[in-house]
Amino acid sequence: MKAIVWHGMRDIGIEEAPQPEAGAGQVLVKMHSLGICGSDLKLFVYGVLGTLKPVRPFIMGHEGTGYILQLGEGVQGLSVGDPICINPQAACQACFYCQRGEQNLCDQLDFKSVTGDGVFSEVVRIRADQAIPLPSNFDMQLATLIEPLSVAVQASRATQIHPDDGVLLIGAGTIGLLTLAVLRHLGVSRVLVVDIQDYSLRIAERMGAQAVVNSKTQDLDQAIRQVLGPRGPDIVIESAGSSVTQAQAFELARPGGRLVMIGISPEQTAPINVNRLVRSNLRVFGTVRTSGDAFASAAYLLTSGQIDVSCLVSRVFPFDNAEEAYEYVINKNNQATKCLLTFET
Repeated sequence: MKAIVWHGMRDIGIEEAPQPEAGAGQVLVKMHSLGICGSDLKLFVYGVLGTLKPVRPFIMGHEGTGYILQLGEGVQGLSVGDPICINPQAACQACFYCQRGEQNLCDQLDFKSVTGDGVFSEVVRIRADQAIPLPSNFDMQLATLIEPLSVAVQASRATQIHPDDGVLLIGAGTIGLLTLAVLRHLGVSRVLVVDIQDYSLRIAERMGAQAVVNSKTQDLDQAIRQVLGPRGPDIVIESAGSSVTQAQAFELARPGGRLVMIGISPEQTAPINVNRLVRSNLRVFGTVRTSGDAFASAAYLLTSGQIDVSCLVSRVFPFDNAEEAYEYVINKNNQATKCLLTFET
């Protein structure tokens, strides 16, 4: 089977890999569509992702949809041909964290493309409970957004959010915009979105942001005062994944405010103003991956039409054009938000 294999910084290729077989409690999935995540791009551009420093070639990717190809022994509730979305996270369900509903922190977490090979191949083997059924008539390309949407759902649960909260959302990439969609679904209307790309901010406006600001060309402090009031934002959500914006988030939340940190930067540290953290009684929440029913909730929100994020898909590439797709999406001149790969001809 064909697979997209990472070898190092700016070095990926389509190679032949052995096709797996389904063991007990497992299924094989014939892949249909794949989503290129920001983490895939950072591994492509920088060769590292935060503390993740791959030391061997591996199959990339963790966002994908497909059809059940083979059932392993003991699998029930699924049939060959069923359309599914892959939850890339396989938690052990038995450790301290899993028992607390914090599967994203599982001691033995198996996460596609992080602890092993990913889903960017013609056929993928997963545990049966990682196959999330989709409605038979749902768009398989759009369904690749369920996984990143689940990250946004998880982030929205990091702290209690009230509809009357004023939120500053830093970063209008895919995760930031999906977080905006979740905020609007929760009834939050006062959302100011900040980014340095005007095309991303236009999408944020389309998706219901009360206001947007390009921090490269506009006065961010003035925009915060005008939209969120003189005290500043009740909640700051950092999804840009830059050490600069991570440090900035600590300066922008109001005293007693909350910070939700989603983004992962190529750097492992950021110059945090610890004195302001202490003196302003800020509460900081890190959030990663998904836990509990966040993935299932994301699937329901998208497939039921309660959240519409179709405007995020910028372009779809054939699987064989993977390297072109990566280069396309990192080129800011192309104004791409989310690019997909597909086996569909």
